[in-house]
Amino acid sequence: MLDKILIFLIFFGAGLAAIIAVGQMIERPRNAGNYILSLLLLCIAVWQSYHGFMVSGILAEYPHLAFLHAPFLYFTGPLLYFYFRFLTDDSYRYRLINILHFIPGLLITLLLSPFYTLDAQTKRELLVNPIRLSRDGPVVTVYAIIILLIVVSMIIYMAIFLKDSASLMRARLIRIGRITFLSLAIMALTFLAIFTYFAGFLLYNVYDFSHGFYEIVIKTISLMMCAFVLLVYYMGRRYPRYTLQAREGARKIRYENSRIQGLDVDAVMDRLLHAMNTDKIYTREDLSLALLAGELSIAPYQLSQILNERLNKNFNAFVNEYRIREAQGLLTTDPERSVTSVTYAVGFNSPSSFYEWFIKLTGLTPVKYRENQGRRKSRS
Repeated sequence: MLDKILIFLIFFGAGLAAIIAVGQMIERPRNAGNYILSLLLLCIAVWQSYHGFMVSGILAEYPHLAFLHAPFLYFTGPLLYFYFRFLTDDSYRYRLINILHFIPGLLITLLLSPFYTLDAQTKRELLVNPIRLSRDGPVVTVYAIIILLIVVSMIIYMAIFLKDSASLMRARLIRIGRITFLSLAIMALTFLAIFTYFAGFLLYNVYDFSHGFYEIVIKTISLMMCAFVLLVYYMGRRYPRYTLQAREGARKIRYENSRIQGLDVDAVMDRLLHAMNTDKIYTREDLSLALLAGELSIAPYQLSQILNERLNKNFNAFVNEYRIREAQGLLTTDPERSVTSVTYAVGFNSPSSFYEWFIKLTGLTPVKYRENQGRRKSRS
């Protein structure tokens, strides 16, 4: 029963991928992202269907379908790279030279052409252990090496994407929203599926596992890609202008990053922490973003961006955390001092603001906090 459900989900994912691919091609208005996503989903539909044929036994009945998925499996690597780059980098442009990325897929087709001409019985025998590297004859070994190189190429494409998009990805993680979360979920699922394929391939060969283990790996990957397709479908339905919104977000992040180019951010952070920890500049009631930025010899918007990206905090949260920590110390070490006196001593210009931030950061009122600390001291 469970196998039937798994097989249904695999074919369901393949069918849905094909439907979404067609939808991307007829969508108005279209952009390069629609074309790339359409081709990507078509490739996924092909090898997802192939995996369905494999685990359902259809492939054994129709062995002439064997190995047809391999070129499409390769094409998935560069298409994933181009699609993710399109989403995360608005300055990225596709060029004619990008076609070179797909030439290995054509070479794979040529290398596999002898496999395609084999008779049905020979193909059935090859399909028993299709990705063994060291046994079952040179024909199986050649096919296994081709599949290994395809999976390695996909890992390389994902590594290049992460390298090229590292700064944008960091910025998006800092200001994560629902669209960003779904984008990251799609990417994470893709990376996990690729590494599962690679790890399964190695374990299958190194530990000489049975063909049943290989089928488990295939089912796992296929379910991951079914989830991938469902996420893409949900994204398209929930956010019809998803690609445009994603690129607009990338454009905004790139613009903001350009505003701190040329700054030695580490040096700025050192000066900032010195001003806060040693000079205790936060105790000034008139402290503002502009004033603190002036002390650091940078523009206010640069300080704001550095706080957001390095500390994931805005100016008020950053300064008031220091003030509340200082207040906690004063309330404990000087029990006779009034709360109002402490309020102004640490830099707050009103008791209401002090109480609000104190409760927010400690969960207690200043008076309650002082009482708790007093009881702890008396016990000790």
